[in-house]
Amino acid sequence: WLEYAYIQSWRGNDRQAIALMRRYESLFEPSNEYFIEKARILASATRPTEALSIANALLAGNSKNYDLYYAKTTALYYKNQPIEMFET
Repeated sequence: WLEYAYIQSWRGNDRQAIALMRRYESLFEPSNEYFIEKARILASATRPTEALSIANALLAGNSKNYDLYYAKTTALYYKNQPIEMFET
């Protein structure tokens, strides 16, 4: 589920990716990997506020995760915060 949602997001099909994430959440217990993937997909889907809240919360306990920094940087880009973006 998570990999398929990521592929849909990568293909530019953000709507399908978000729908898959919602379906995953209804079927399974959300895990750390789920929230990381959700942050990436939301950031790529130009939903920076939601993505930043997830990424910042998870970065507190997982400061070396590339995917979280990717989500945070992308979200900051879409929030038009270039200084903060380059500081991450």
